[in-house]
Amino acid sequence: MSTRSCLTPEAFQATPSAPFRDLHAHASASSAAAGNIDCPFTRRTRSDRPNCLMLGLIAIVVMALGPTTLFAAATPNGWYTPAQATRGHQFFNNQCAQCHRPDLTGAAGPALVGPTFLAKWGNQPLSALYTFEHQKMPAVNPGSVPPDQMWAITAYILQKNGFPAGSAELGASDGNRVLAKSGNAQPSERAQR
Repeated sequence: MSTRSCLTPEAFQATPSAPFRDLHAHASASSAAAGNIDCPFTRRTRSDRPNCLMLGLIAIVVMALGPTTLFAAATPNGWYTPAQATRGHQFFNNQCAQCHRPDLTGAAGPALVGPTFLAKWGNQPLSALYTFEHQKMPAVNPGSVPPDQMWAITAYILQKNGFPAGSAELGASDGNRVLAKSGNAQPSERAQR
């Protein structure tokens, strides 16, 4: 069985593009072993189809999982960046965990995660929460946490309460945003509804 060829192996070797030359050399060798010479860019032989199907399937899986894996945590309309919440976690552990516990469930200070927190701060502007934190916390030295660290701590608290990450850091320009999750409830909260 004879197939068309876009270039003979000799003519292809004379071209300067090494990646395509290597691709054609591999395709030519496998096609020659099957008794035909074929151009990988125009027509495939039956023996090449399983490889093409497998590569196509792999490409589809990688494209489908790639963005989900890389960007699932971030949405354009989110509240903070994942990096900001990560910094906030460290600042929280250093400044707040003694009273509010590392898991934010509260001890000497109130819980900063869950229904109690959302009942107090939900549907209020973010500036109300930030102003309270900045002026009253930490209890042993109110107002001592620099603003950038306090915004990071606030981002961490929002993350732990199920607010979605976004592409911009949380800051003073977000002060008028109302603290409402709108469909971003945690699975345990959905089950209670």
